Amino acid sequence: MVDFIEYINGFLTILFVVISVLIGLIIINKYREKKQTQFLYFGLFWAGMTTPWWPQIVIFLNFLITGTVIEMDFWVILGVAFLPFTVIVGVMAYLIVLPINPNKKNIIRAVTYTPNILYEIFLLIAIFSNNITIWIADHDPFAVGGAFIIDWSYFSIPYFILSLIFFLIFGIWFSRLSMKSDNSEVRLKGKFLFVAFISFAIGTMIDFIIPDPIIYMIARLILLSSSLEFYMGLLLPKWASGSRNQ
Repeated sequence: MVDFIEYINGFLTILFVVISVLIGLIIINKYREKKQTQFLYFGLFWAGMTTPWWPQIVIFLNFLITGTVIEMDFWVILGVAFLPFTVIVGVMAYLIVLPINPNKKNIIRAVTYTPNILYEIFLLIAIFSNNITIWIADHDPFAVGGAFIIDWSYFSIPYFILSLIFFLIFGIWFSRLSMKSDNSEVRLKGKFLFVAFISFAIGTMIDFIIPDPIIYMIARLILLSSSLEFYMGLLLPKWASGSRNQ
């Protein structure tokens, strides 16, 4: 039995992922216009940060089409396989825009790239040894609120937390620097970015930590708002700035 709120959560998840990917593509298109590599990296980064929710979309759409809840063992690969590359691409973007000493950049690369590369290697080993189930916890899809939810295991959650820490450190650093700018438009962008990073972190944490359908709905709404805030913070469309000049 699938409750009405689970349908709402399913549609909110689709909305969050689709809008985030579209925003990522808009940012990538900005790279084509300005030829500034950071736009390419930021676009890939923001779209890629939604990958943990992709399996839920597959499960939900399958249910809408067939009326059955499929096993999630295979689809969990979709949620974790691209995340290490996403984190690395995000760090590459921040290393372009942040005022960091070149020598320290190599240290940051070593600290951030290494756990992501190791995680990807462990994932590949698990896939080829048919142990992908270690990434997800025991799950009852027919429990209340559980039909379209991925229960990540304690093997996965520490990596997600580490990725979120990287996300917050670099994101807040970047936004705080922008907020200190002499340019009022850059300061406004910094405020939007700051709210975006905090919103994404809060939405992700409560989504993963608190197993409750109402909480899932609140989390998806917060995540959805974070995508719009990130878009306004990075590109600041005219309607958000109240200015005629971009």
